[in-house]
Amino acid sequence: MSESRRLSIINTSLFLLSGVGLVLSIYGYYVEFKLEQEEDYTALCDINEHVSCTKVFKSTYAKGFGISSEESIFNVPNSLYGIPFYSLLAVLSYSSSLTINKILISNVTVANCLTPYLAYLLTFVLHDVCIVCISIYIVNALLLLMAFKKQKLLKSTVKDVKNVKLKRK
Repeated sequence: MSESRRLSIINTSLFLLSGVGLVLSIYGYYVEFKLEQEEDYTALCDINEHVSCTKVFKSTYAKGFGISSEESIFNVPNSLYGIPFYSLLAVLSYSSSLTINKILISNVTVANCLTPYLAYLLTFVLHDVCIVCISIYIVNALLLLMAFKKQKLLKSTVKDVKNVKLKRK
């Protein structure tokens, strides 16, 4: 398979994964919004007492990642951070610039650094399984994997171009 074809597949994968993250974030925000409107709202992701995204979205950890004070401007639903985040990743996904891809890797790395903290809260503090949350963790891990694959491919392409230029001299 040609390098341009592999790059196209990786870019499309990054774009689609960003889209899934965006949809999950929008859905998460929708559920939180509905919970504020109707206390007895039941989300599609509520399967039973221990598999419930509304339990997580009602918790203090659902805003500002549980670390910002209630008065803080950063104390907004976590899903609201996801909406611009995944939108940005979708825009960056088709760039063939090494620098842009490093920005993409940096952003996705930060998101993946939050995963152990959030998974700990989910498992040991809230004692819950949140399908939306776990799906986000998986999306973030796959985004990081694909971003590193893209970086490796872009670096090899740059080396090939440099080698061709050296041979012409």
